[in-house]
Amino acid sequence: GRHELALKTVDSAVSMLALDRVDTARLASIFASKGDIFYLDNQLDSSQKYFEKAIAMTENLPEPVNALGMSYQGMARIYQRRNISDSVVHYMLLMTNTDADQRETRIQGSLAALDRRHEYFKRTKRFEEEKKELQREVFRNYVYIGALIFVVLSVGVFVWVRLRAAREITKRNVTLRKVNTELTASRQELNDALRVKDRFFSIIAHDLKNPVAAFKELASTLNNSYDALNEEEQKEFLQALDDSSEHVSQLLENLLMWSRAQRNTISFSPEQFDLSQIVNNAVDPLQLVAQQKQIELTSLIPNGTMVTVDANMVQTIVRNTASNALKFTHEGGEVTVRYANTSAGFDISVSDNGVGMTADHIDSLFRVDKVVSTKGTQGENGTGLGLIICKEFVDKHNGSVSVDSSPQHGTTFTFSFPQ
Repeated sequence: GRHELALKTVDSAVSMLALDRVDTARLASIFASKGDIFYLDNQLDSSQKYFEKAIAMTENLPEPVNALGMSYQGMARIYQRRNISDSVVHYMLLMTNTDADQRETRIQGSLAALDRRHEYFKRTKRFEEEKKELQREVFRNYVYIGALIFVVLSVGVFVWVRLRAAREITKRNVTLRKVNTELTASRQELNDALRVKDRFFSIIAHDLKNPVAAFKELASTLNNSYDALNEEEQKEFLQALDDSSEHVSQLLENLLMWSRAQRNTISFSPEQFDLSQIVNNAVDPLQLVAQQKQIELTSLIPNGTMVTVDANMVQTIVRNTASNALKFTHEGGEVTVRYANTSAGFDISVSDNGVGMTADHIDSLFRVDKVVSTKGTQGENGTGLGLIICKEFVDKHNGSVSVDSSPQHGTTFTFSFPQ
């Protein structure tokens, strides 16, 4: 800052002398002084430029001036600083070859330069002291800032550690919830499997044992008392044997199909079929039962109704549901199979005007752990297993089942299939 002030002062003097255009020696002396200032400030190129200007202005003057000697000396010091020995010697010779007045002027200039240098050193010393004080102040500020940064970083690290711990806890909680969900699902699957097993053994132990025992008893009675029975009684025994064998056959077929469904060994092959043919194949074998109970069993599905389903599964669904409807419909009743397009796909419904069901009974229809065996209108036996198979087959199609029923107002099973 002080050098800049000195330079501004010198530049101002140069400007005034340049305007005056009279005192060349003083102007050259100012250039030499400016060169000396730049030299002291270690700006050697600028220093050399002004020394050379001073030399150019004074070396051809009729009388030697102090600026010339100062400039020679300054050039020698510059080259000495640059370790260019030849140039140092050159300018030292120029300085020593001047006449006595020139040497006196150089000496006076040197003394003045020394005075200036001494003054510069004094100013530099004061500047250094001020600089050290400023550095101490800056250091204190750095200490304060460092302490502040340390506190901020400590708080940041603490927050980061807490957030990381929170994220870790959250991640562990998610993992624990996932494990708990998987355990719950596994427990549910195990419970379902146990219920299926219990129901399976219950059917074998009770629902299958009773009709087989009844069949055996009827056959034994007919065999032992055949000659003692009249023709009408013989027909009644034979009809009872036929009904019993049909029930056992249907029960075994449902058991085998349910077992295969539980083991996922039933193939699922949806293809395009005429739904009217599938339904006719399902209800035609039931017409004899319908006639015996004087029930009108009808399919209202038009020919050529093309759908994409697994034909065997849909046939089983319609057959089991229609058979169930015949069982719980009084003589003279109606059982009807219908088809309807929907926005999501299509529906197949089996409706009757039979005995109907309560809400509690509807809730237990498709639960293997709550299957209730109910007698039909003519005492027909049943296990409810056929409807459970229907539900599983509809699920295979990603469909759904709904039941609309109330006591003494009939029942409608609706099976919804996607496109």
